[in-house]
Amino acid sequence: MLPTDEDIQNLSAAGDAFKYAVVGFSAIELALDKLISCALPAAHQVELTRLSVGLKVDLAIALGLLPLESKGLLLKLAEIRNLYAHQFRPDAKLCSAAELKGCFGPAQRTLAGEHLDTATTFTETLRVAFVSAYYQLVARIRSVQQRDGKRKEAVLHAEALLAVTERPRLDSEGVRRELDDLNERVERKKRELRKAREEARAGESQS
Repeated sequence: MLPTDEDIQNLSAAGDAFKYAVVGFSAIELALDKLISCALPAAHQVELTRLSVGLKVDLAIALGLLPLESKGLLLKLAEIRNLYAHQFRPDAKLCSAAELKGCFGPAQRTLAGEHLDTATTFTETLRVAFVSAYYQLVARIRSVQQRDGKRKEAVLHAEALLAVTERPRLDSEGVRRELDDLNERVERKKRELRKAREEARAGESQS
């Protein structure tokens, strides 16, 4: 289950790089899993838990769920999360704000807007990064769900249309009349075609 907008809002207001890196990326990974799950049969969804973040991102791109340009920021955020969660030292140099900004893809930059330009510290840039990456995934989830909803509606419409226009079953006498009528129409069409071809040949011989 994805966090609520209020959850993300509260996290964004925390001002804590550790929370942005670890808790924020947990939200991103949940959204990434949900996005991929929307495009996979239910039987394969449980297998997502066995994939690394990098493989999940590659899978989402291969499925056409994310543009290739989104990969850089997602992998950079995964790297930062791992550093905080597993290798963190108080004096660790994670990366500069400029380096993190350089990982944004076009869609993520659009979501970040002027907040990316005005972010000067690593912590503030990380806040903008996690919010932008998360909501890009949420937007893609909604797009896929709407597309799937339209597909299901089309299938339902086709089934209903076929049901209401289904031809009534005929008794044996009705079937005979239908067949006689069909045979008569076929023979009539054959006569028309035969006459047209004869006229065409006659025209060719006169020329």
